[in-house]
Amino acid sequence: MKSLKTILSLACLLMFISLESSVLGGVSFQTLISFSGTNGPNWGSTWGTGRTAAMVQAGDGNLYGAAQMGGYTPSGDWAGFGTAFRITPDGSFGVLHYFGTVTNSFDFAMDGYWPLGDLTVGADGNIYGTVAESGATSQTTYPNGYGVAGGAVFQITPSGTYSILHAFADDAVYDSSVSSYVAACGIYPYAGVTQGRDGNFYGTTTRGGHLGRGAIFMVDSSGASTLLYQFPTNYSPGGVISGLIQGDDGAFYGTTQYGGDYSLGSVFRFVPGVSFTTLYSFNAGAPATNGIEPISNLCKGSDGNLYGTTSTAIPSLNAGTIFRISTNGLLTTLHAFSGDINDGGTPEGGLIQGSDGNLYGTTYGGGADNYYGTVYQLTLDGKFTLLHSFRAPSNGLNADGMHPTATLVQASNGSFYGTTSGAGAYGYGTIFRLTVTPDAPMIQGMATTNGTVSFSWNAGIGSIYQVQFTTNFLTGSWTNLGVTNTATQSTMSASDSIGTDAQRFYRVVLVR
Repeated sequence: MKSLKTILSLACLLMFISLESSVLGGVSFQTLISFSGTNGPNWGSTWGTGRTAAMVQAGDGNLYGAAQMGGYTPSGDWAGFGTAFRITPDGSFGVLHYFGTVTNSFDFAMDGYWPLGDLTVGADGNIYGTVAESGATSQTTYPNGYGVAGGAVFQITPSGTYSILHAFADDAVYDSSVSSYVAACGIYPYAGVTQGRDGNFYGTTTRGGHLGRGAIFMVDSSGASTLLYQFPTNYSPGGVISGLIQGDDGAFYGTTQYGGDYSLGSVFRFVPGVSFTTLYSFNAGAPATNGIEPISNLCKGSDGNLYGTTSTAIPSLNAGTIFRISTNGLLTTLHAFSGDINDGGTPEGGLIQGSDGNLYGTTYGGGADNYYGTVYQLTLDGKFTLLHSFRAPSNGLNADGMHPTATLVQASNGSFYGTTSGAGAYGYGTIFRLTVTPDAPMIQGMATTNGTVSFSWNAGIGSIYQVQFTTNFLTGSWTNLGVTNTATQSTMSASDSIGTDAQRFYRVVLVR
């Protein structure tokens, strides 16, 4: 009969290994491509454009994105107005469309240019986005220059077939109250579109409309548009109005850079045909530490709350913030950026919630080189971790890139992908991959009761673990104990009956 001492001594030999990485609890950063502007091989540029479109992963496993400038056209007249591209998770890059290449006899860019908004994958598997200017479906001339200034919603298939779904110049109508033509749904869609549960696409424009302050619109699958809401006169033109996310309650949520009660930005809730509500107005007064001027989309958290960033703050207080806001408008600042080497500053991109339950984002400035930007992680209760600092370039060039402004995307392989708006090998920005490896599982507790051993270990939410055992440690032959389990909290546990074996050794394998 085995003694309790024997059981304890053998069960305590718990070995923890990873099958996929030799660096545990680490961060791996890699520049996949450097944009090369109006020359090959990596046509496109994200340099100096402010807002940068977030990439998406489509059903084929590839990532799709848009560079706001750069590219090529045969005539050369429109060269440099953006590209749509595809990149594989391991970094193979190809251009799907050069913006400004579909022109009429007046050199009007029928396909639009400057794709600034985040991309989205539709239910049909195609990719949808917006161009900030130009674009047309059928007309070739427009009153008061609306064809040049309108912007459009586009569709591109994974194979590269490009088409305009809706051109905002098509909404141009004569408004007798101002004795001029206006684009009913607004112009300059700086944000992308989101597909609602009804299958239609919803988005915002930053200017135009009958009040001149931008609008919320809907476009159906045929390209027909509907004006849903015009921003009021206290929402000053010139700022960014974010894209929309649809909450669990069916309402749409977004942010404005200006506007609100103090003209310093707001978070809003919109129910089509029912109501528009300003949930929160950012304020130069108390509490000023909450930041001002949000310019990115909100992120819907697994806890039902919304998460976002402010791009700046009242001077000397902080360099932007990360906030949580409930759907009834209760705002909490989770982190205030210092702008220095410890965390970065000016978060122009939005947040995503990773498969581990944590939030991930970037800052335009700050970091180890004190200016060039960072990638960070934040737990839902506000614990901040700096993951990567972009390096200072030499003569405008480096391998890292600098100043990330786009929201990250997490691919199915668990890695995060993003873009920078400058530097790289050619000086036009980069596409990078960042992988966060969960900490190695370490034993936290063990107990034995009547021949059954139970133990627990620390876990990364979303990571997959397999417990294994062997009766002879020296043979190297291990048997799975049960099936793999995906961690839903920060601690996992397992138990096993020793049975008639004289001894058993256990290990926990981090599968992914």
